Amino acid sequence: FQLAKSGVRTTLVERDPIGEHASGRNPGNLNPILATAPELVPLALASFRLHGSLAGELAALGCPSYGMAPVRRVLVAFDDKDRAELDAIARLYAEHAGFSTTCLTAAQLRAIEPRLSEAIREGLVIEGNLSVDSRAFSLALAEGARKAGAAHVHAEARGVLHGNQRVEAVRTTSGNLACDTLILATGPWVAEAQEWLGVGLPVEPVKGEMLRLRPDIHCVIHLHHDETVAYLAAGYDEIRPLGLTFSYLMQKPVHFL
Repeated sequence: FQLAKSGVRTTLVERDPIGEHASGRNPGNLNPILATAPELVPLALASFRLHGSLAGELAALGCPSYGMAPVRRVLVAFDDKDRAELDAIARLYAEHAGFSTTCLTAAQLRAIEPRLSEAIREGLVIEGNLSVDSRAFSLALAEGARKAGAAHVHAEARGVLHGNQRVEAVRTTSGNLACDTLILATGPWVAEAQEWLGVGLPVEPVKGEMLRLRPDIHCVIHLHHDETVAYLAAGYDEIRPLGLTFSYLMQKPVHFL
């Protein structure tokens, strides 16, 4: 979208429908501070601000809404170690305009959700983050790129053609596409391109596990991977929630799953 908007003739090569994979199947959290490495916080905040301006640009082009909205998250502490972590998060949020935290006692937490564990000692509400429908965002961005002049080729990239020490074209299942510049925007699948380029790319995908709860009907409505089911069936009765909706999240390298 940004390239097409700036006048660069741009072609997107995509083998699957837009938003079909991880770009359209993630929680859509815009959370630039929590759990971000300190050296990456400036980049994360710049990206966060870019989302705000981008939403206005896409709306002006008549692209469909993707549900960007403020979101609050509740973090909880079970012990002194957790409490220290919440204190550190509160200090971090206080350093950045537009972000804030509020401490909650155990009683205040249970007033929000009475079924929380009795072992929870306190909580922290964090505010300032945003959330989007990730698939709708991907589709809106693709529509914005199209309206800005970008082309979309539904094909699979199979390699590149070299000449004069540079990439001159991309081989696809729909034929060769000449180019002046090639951008590999494939996320963890960029490692597939290492043979095309003759370089090693130590990148691999990570799969996540997520447990999503429906508090109103007392049941789990979304589970990723059988290992999560096994974890629950084994009799673990304490799952430390990251929030009141998404209660369990874990990431592992894909080859471990």
